[in-house]
Amino acid sequence: MKWFWWIVLAVTVGAQSALAEIVPDTQANRRAAALLHLQAVSVRTMVDEMAVQISVQLPEDQREMFVELMTSALRWDVLERAMLASMARHFTVREISALTEFQGSAEGQSVMRKFAGYMADIMPILQEEVVRAVQQVESGNQ
Repeated sequence: MKWFWWIVLAVTVGAQSALAEIVPDTQANRRAAALLHLQAVSVRTMVDEMAVQISVQLPEDQREMFVELMTSALRWDVLERAMLASMARHFTVREISALTEFQGSAEGQSVMRKFAGYMADIMPILQEEVVRAVQQVESGNQ
């Protein structure tokens, strides 16, 4: 069975989705697929890009400090272990493989670079709507 993991680790991102078709959706296989995902998709690059994009929402004099904190003070091993465990818990082998293939593509990389900006645009509106909804429910219940 040990040879199987070497084959899994040797496949390319494009072949990974084909492999996901035949690999049983077990917890061990999910962890192996998640590990391949973390090897293919740089968590550091993703966080670095998000930090820069999010920093644009801050006052200019705080941006550099925010980016420095986000890119140097994080415990990468803790973050990667949490991501590995969470991916294996929530996604199937096929879903992890599809995510890896997407994020490995030019389009997926472009989307991921832009995603923090998208979230930065949406988050204030989402927060306002949650506050409004809570106030509406509270005023109706009083």
